[in-house]
Amino acid sequence: MRRKIVIIASCLFLLTTGYLNSQTASAVWQLIADTSAIVTGNISASVQILTDTMSVKDYSGGSGGGPAERIWRSNLNWPTETSENANRYIQYYINPKSGYGLTVQSIALNIGCYGTEGHMFANIYYSTDSTFSTRVKLNPSTITLPDIRYNPLMPLSYSINVSVDENKKFYLRIYPWYDSNPSATKYVCLTNVAISGNTVALNTPSLSVFPYLLDFGNVKVGGSKVLTYSLSGAYLEPSEGQVTITAPQGFEVSTNIGSGYSSSINISYVGGFLPDTTVYVKFSPASISQYLDTIKNSGGEATTCNIIVKGNGLSADTILGIFVSTDGNDSNPGTYYAPFATIAKAVSVASPGDTIFVRGGTYICTNQITISKNGIDTLNRSCLFAYKDERPVLDFSLMGTPGVSGSQDGIRLSGRYWHIRGLAIKGAPHNGIAIDGGSYNLIEFCSLFENRNTGLQLSKGASYNRIINCDSYFNRDSTSPSSYDGNADGFAPKLDVGTGNYFYGCRAWQNSDDGWDGYLRQADNVTTIIENCWCFMNGYLKNGSPSTGNGNGFKMGGGDNSNSDSLRHNMHLKNCLAFDNRVKGFDQNNNRGSMILYNNTSYRNGTNYGMGAKVKSGEVMILKNCLVYGSVGSIWSGAIQQSNSWLPPFYVDASDFVSVDTTGVRGPRKPDGSLPDITFMHLAQGSDLIDAGTDVGLPYNGSAPDLGCFETIDSQHINGSETGRIAEFKLYQNYPNPFNSSTVIKFKVAKAGIAKLKVVNILGQEIAVLFNGPVEAGNLYSVQFGSESLTSGVYFSILESGSERQVKKMMLLR
Repeated sequence: MRRKIVIIASCLFLLTTGYLNSQTASAVWQLIADTSAIVTGNISASVQILTDTMSVKDYSGGSGGGPAERIWRSNLNWPTETSENANRYIQYYINPKSGYGLTVQSIALNIGCYGTEGHMFANIYYSTDSTFSTRVKLNPSTITLPDIRYNPLMPLSYSINVSVDENKKFYLRIYPWYDSNPSATKYVCLTNVAISGNTVALNTPSLSVFPYLLDFGNVKVGGSKVLTYSLSGAYLEPSEGQVTITAPQGFEVSTNIGSGYSSSINISYVGGFLPDTTVYVKFSPASISQYLDTIKNSGGEATTCNIIVKGNGLSADTILGIFVSTDGNDSNPGTYYAPFATIAKAVSVASPGDTIFVRGGTYICTNQITISKNGIDTLNRSCLFAYKDERPVLDFSLMGTPGVSGSQDGIRLSGRYWHIRGLAIKGAPHNGIAIDGGSYNLIEFCSLFENRNTGLQLSKGASYNRIINCDSYFNRDSTSPSSYDGNADGFAPKLDVGTGNYFYGCRAWQNSDDGWDGYLRQADNVTTIIENCWCFMNGYLKNGSPSTGNGNGFKMGGGDNSNSDSLRHNMHLKNCLAFDNRVKGFDQNNNRGSMILYNNTSYRNGTNYGMGAKVKSGEVMILKNCLVYGSVGSIWSGAIQQSNSWLPPFYVDASDFVSVDTTGVRGPRKPDGSLPDITFMHLAQGSDLIDAGTDVGLPYNGSAPDLGCFETIDSQHINGSETGRIAEFKLYQNYPNPFNSSTVIKFKVAKAGIAKLKVVNILGQEIAVLFNGPVEAGNLYSVQFGSESLTSGVYFSILESGSERQVKKMMLLR
């Protein structure tokens, strides 16, 4: 086996070396017991197992086949732990030889465990610091190791771009831990750990690119797709000059995503160095054919550095994607005209970045849909979409034993960079959607109802997911004797959830436990943002009778047993509405993390605000511009409060609102998935709560923010209906801001004429023209700006009409 791997690696080196102004370097440790690696290139390599009484021993077997290596604590039990132990890890390193610099570009390994299923975990980090005081985590969420008695080793690979100086080392560390009953018969297994990159002789002109291959897949003739690579240079001659990038037919390049594309561009450098530069490559096929060629990067007396580009030009009438239909068959090819029958089949054949379209109708699902594959990045996600405006229903009601709640979810997502949109999911034995360690995913315009646990739950380190315009309702765990109504929430970023998850435009109602549940166990000091979300009648069942669950609207955290007063779930709630929840609207639940509440509204809950306990030292509780109609409840005396309706000089009664009738709160969403227009809890003209708030960074329309979750358009506009026109030139702040896939920009002008609304990037380069035409004085105009092809960053909306001009800053987050 060792010899076979060497041959494969050598072939790979031969293929890639021809495209780089450098020499490929690689170190491969086939077994963990190897103290030396198979090394290619101008590097040295070593492995060190820092014991914490760990030893190594060969092991052969398991359905994964082939030799593996197991690591255990010599003659001692693995302790029960909830996270990595800083003193127990396996470390590898490589370093460039004297006179060379090293760029590490990929890491690969196979990992698993033996003797336990679902209880052994690992995190993987790298650093160029021998003390590991600064480190970068490779896995976005905790890795659950497969038991190789039943499953193959898990192959992992990571693409990075890390420079290592001549006198430095690149370190790779794997931290394993075990969370069940102490035992000495549990092992970690590793094979074929590989660290790869390239070296270049120091002080000689060189260009570097990453990655070396751009695969655009299928693109229709007349369409286009953009991918990127990075380019840098060192010791270039002369000290000031240009690097030329030349693209082949069908491809164009630019240093700006929205403009400046050409078959050839020049990039200037000074001082002999070209800093890391992002190059945008646009594939625009002109004919139905396969494209395979190279982009040439040359200049500065460096050897030409090439990027391989490939793609397929398809007929303009081709219907792209993988298709699933109720009348399909899994033996079909999965095309529009011959679709698959199941989503599971479509996922199994999908490549990173593919789109799966699900046709309308009801799918009777008898197995969990598991998605463990990854997309590419935020610009090239793998997608699972309802087709056009059709609404597929995934019915899992027949899964599991009737009347007995099970552990299978409807969709279990552990992959990264997925976009799921437009699905209705009902009847799952456990959660409707479980984001089970998956990160950087986008769930949009989905409905989750009548599941036998939570509608959508995030756990096992799930981080930086975005849940946009989703509904979760009528979820109930009535068949679980140990909890009976006590677990089924609408949305639950809880237990061992990761950080950075974001909810926008979601509704949760009549779930047997809570609307949102941020209760923690194991996780600590994580952050969740909830914005523009509605939460009502939780703690009541579908028939309107009370449940035996907790019955809170937004439960912001908390813990149990020994950690009941120590765990921190940092919750940021903005423009949220809680009403008619059986117990509390906004519930601290012994959360000791920071809770920041801006412009929220609470009405007719059992207790409107239950936030009476202190937070941990260094954390804060802040409430500003919040509104209660009724009794406030309890707020901790150490909270920072400003411009809340229960503070002087405000007095709130029914006359402050256009309506306190809840009609329409369950109404259908707009075609784009956004919340329906309602008048409930909107402020009425003449209310002293209008323009009475404090600027907290959220958009507002008058002289100051309003109190509560709904901002009036201005003193003459209520819920978009004009009662009089104010002839002024005004560009409103986009909303939402920050935004992800799209945002709305409104404007009006003082004089009739021609107006232009455009978006530019931070360099002032025009990205899009959203409006350019005649306008009437005083009319309110609204346009939507989509950002599917843009990267995260700062953009500006600019309104121009005659001599008038206004600019607003926008933030795009992916």
